[in-house]
Amino acid sequence: MVVFLVVVLIVLPLVELAVMLQVAQWIGVLPALGLLIGISILGVWVVKRQGGGVLRRIRDALRAGQVPTAALVDAVCIVAAGTLLIVPGFVTDLLGLLLLVPLVRAIPRGWVQRRLVIRAAAGVGNAGMAVAARSRERTFVASTRRDREPGKRPALEPPPGPHS
Repeated sequence: MVVFLVVVLIVLPLVELAVMLQVAQWIGVLPALGLLIGISILGVWVVKRQGGGVLRRIRDALRAGQVPTAALVDAVCIVAAGTLLIVPGFVTDLLGLLLLVPLVRAIPRGWVQRRLVIRAAAGVGNAGMAVAARSRERTFVASTRRDREPGKRPALEPPPGPHS
C-alpha cells in the first residue's frame, strides 16, 4: 500500500509533468493545454454514454435474478476511467481512455470473476463448503455430518491411538 501511495503521490505527478513539458515543447503550451481540456471533455462524454449502458446491464441482470459481476466490474472501470480523465495529464488520460475500451476492461473483469468464484467456493463459517486459500491453488472440500441432536453437545472422547 505504501508503494502504491508513493507511486500515485510522487512518481505519477513527476511523470505527468515531464510528459506535459515534452508535449508543450513539441506543439506549444496553449495547444497542449487545449488538448488536455479536449481529451477530458471527450472522456467525460464517453464515460456518460458507456455508464448508462452498464447501469442498464446491471438492472437487467438483477431483474433476471443473476449476479451482474461483469457489469459491476465494467462500472468500476468506467468510474476509474472518468476519474483518470478528469485528472489533468497525458499519462492519466491515456490510462483512462484505455479503461474505456471493452477489450481492456475484460482483463480486470476476468481477474475479479476468478476471485469471486474462489471466495464463493470458500463458503461462510463451517457450513461444509469448499475452502480455498488463493487463486490457482488447491481447493479442499470439507463436509459436515449431523449425528447428534441439535442443541446437545457430544461427549469428549480420547482420540484413537496406541493407548486405546
